[in-house]
Amino acid sequence: MFQWLIVLVTLLPTLPALAVPATVTPESRADTTHARHIALNIPVKGYGLSIGNSERCTGIRINAVDHQVTAVNGVNLTLWKPEQNPDAEIQGIALALVGQEVARVSGISVGGLGSVANTMQGIAVSGLGTVSNEQWGIGLAGLGFVSDNFTGIGIGGFGAVTGKMTGILIGGFGAVTDDGRGVLVAAGGSGIDHFSGIAVSGLGMGASRLHGLILAGIGLGSEHLRGLTLAGIGVGAETITGLTLTGAGVGAREVRGLTFGTVGVGAETIRGVTLAGGKIKAYDVSGMAISVFNHVKHRQTGLTIGILNIAHQLNGVQLGLFNYAGNNPGWARFLPLINAHL
Repeated sequence: MFQWLIVLVTLLPTLPALAVPATVTPESRADTTHARHIALNIPVKGYGLSIGNSERCTGIRINAVDHQVTAVNGVNLTLWKPEQNPDAEIQGIALALVGQEVARVSGISVGGLGSVANTMQGIAVSGLGTVSNEQWGIGLAGLGFVSDNFTGIGIGGFGAVTGKMTGILIGGFGAVTDDGRGVLVAAGGSGIDHFSGIAVSGLGMGASRLHGLILAGIGLGSEHLRGLTLAGIGVGAETITGLTLTGAGVGAREVRGLTFGTVGVGAETIRGVTLAGGKIKAYDVSGMAISVFNHVKHRQTGLTIGILNIAHQLNGVQLGLFNYAGNNPGWARFLPLINAHL
C-alpha cells in the first residue's frame, strides 16, 4: 500500500548530489591528482588565519575549493564543492556556501545545498540534503535527511531516511527507518521495518514490527503490532496485541487485547474484548465480543452480545435478539434473547 512512498523517500540520498559528490567512503574514491597546498598563512603556517588550500589549520581557514584537506580545528569556510576530500576532519565550525564532503565533522556543519560526511557530531544544517554514515546530534535539511546510523534529532523538509535511529526523526512528507527507537513523525506516510516508541503518520504507515504508541491518519499495515494503535480508517496486521481503535475496521490473523472497529473487526483468532459497530467475524473467539452481528465460525469461549450471534461451537453465553449455537441440542440451537452452552 505504501510502496510508492518508500520508493519516493528512499530516493532522497541522491538529492544532495546536486551540491556534493554522493559517496562518503574514502575507499570509493581514488586520488587521481595530487593537491597543491598553497595558502596565505597569518601569522605562521598551520596556525591563525589561512587563506587558500592549506592541508592543516588551527584557527580560521578560508578556501574556494577544498582538495585533500587533512584537518581543521576552528572555522573552515569553503565557497564551492570540494574536489577529492575523503580524509578531511573538521572540529569546530564547517561552513560551505555550496556543499561539503568530509570524513568527519565535530561541531557545527552548514552547507548551502548539501553536506556529506562519513561521521557527523553536533549540529548539521543544509539547504537541500544532509547525508552521513553515522551522525550524533541534530540534523536539519531543507529537502532530505539521510543517515545510516543516527542518534539525536533529524528533520527533513520533504523526507527523512535512516538505517538505525535512536531519538526523533521527522519527515515533512515521509519518514523511513529500518530499526528505530524514539519518536517518528511524518506528515504524509512512513515506511518502517522495526520500531519502538511513538510513530505518527498523517496519512498511512507500513511496517514489519511496531511497539508503542502508533497513530495513522488513514491506515496502518504491519506484520506485528503491540501497544496502543489508532487509525482514522483501518488497521491490518498479522498479529495485534494491546489497545486498537479505528474509524472503520480491523483485520488480522490474531488479535489480543481491547479492540474497537466502528464498522467491523475480522480475524482468525480473537482474545480479549472486541467491540464493533457492525460485524465481528472470527474463527475462534475467547473473551467478550459486542457488535450488531457476531459470527464465530468455530469456537466461542465467553460472551457475545449483539442482535445476531452465531457460534458453531459455543462454550459460553450469547445475548441477543437471535442466537445460534451449533453444538446445542436441536431444540436449543436457535434461541431468542439468550443462548448458552456451559
